[in-house]
Amino acid sequence: PWVYEGTPEQAREKIKFQIKRFGGKVIRVEGDYIRSEFRTQNLPGQPDEVDDVEFLVPADDCLVQFRSARRPSKTSSSPAGDFGANKRRLEDIRIALHWEKVPVLRNRKRALIFFESPFDTFGPASGDDPAASERDDLAAPTKFDSDPLSLPVEPLRLPK
Repeated sequence: PWVYEGTPEQAREKIKFQIKRFGGKVIRVEGDYIRSEFRTQNLPGQPDEVDDVEFLVPADDCLVQFRSARRPSKTSSSPAGDFGANKRRLEDIRIALHWEKVPVLRNRKRALIFFESPFDTFGPASGDDPAASERDDLAAPTKFDSDPLSLPVEPLRLPK
């Protein structure tokens, strides 16, 4: 995601301007959603590759969510994908807009290295601990507390 300053309407107009500036075409605008496509020709004589790019600018947030993917094609798809073209294009658009990236925090621990499994954990706490409902002491660490740098949790003390 990207963070922007100003109103969502201004952000959407800036995005549409940059799409056109980078050679894209705005296909659809519906409320908070912008859909565009970029056409590129990898080799002479071959049909154009089409990259679909979508932006979501919610009215109640200062973040822009986006997604970009090369459209599958039987005649010209490369098994290696787009060689990073979509990622570079979106980064160029972000830089042209003078917007900042918002880091996506990932704290996923996989039990099996290459596959998802029910034993995976997704961060320092999980609602899948069945013993938590039976336990009255909320200050006691659970098996999912994994941040060694965080301060210990103090129980809330209400005045009597």
